[in-house]
Amino acid sequence: IKAATLTDLGSLWAGRNHIWLASLFYERALKTDPSYKETYLETGKLHGNLGHWPEAILTWESGRKLDPLDSRFSELIQEAKRLQSQEANSPLTIN
Repeated sequence: IKAATLTDLGSLWAGRNHIWLASLFYERALKTDPSYKETYLETGKLHGNLGHWPEAILTWESGRKLDPLDSRFSELIQEAKRLQSQEANSPLTIN
């Protein structure tokens, strides 16, 4: 199976909130073709949607190394850093 197909399957499962299955397909896609940048975009989105900002940023930085001219990586990294900073500056409330 091609990395594109595995990535699409990962995105399908991510959209249905099956995080474990999405991660599994993204991982297989990266092993199949580590140069397929769309997998880095989608894996980073999965991390970001879970609030795992450091993992999302690292994933997008890896993808940006593959294609420095793809502005989606820089935009997502910038937005993730902004959201991470917001969360760090918000007081934690425990009820």
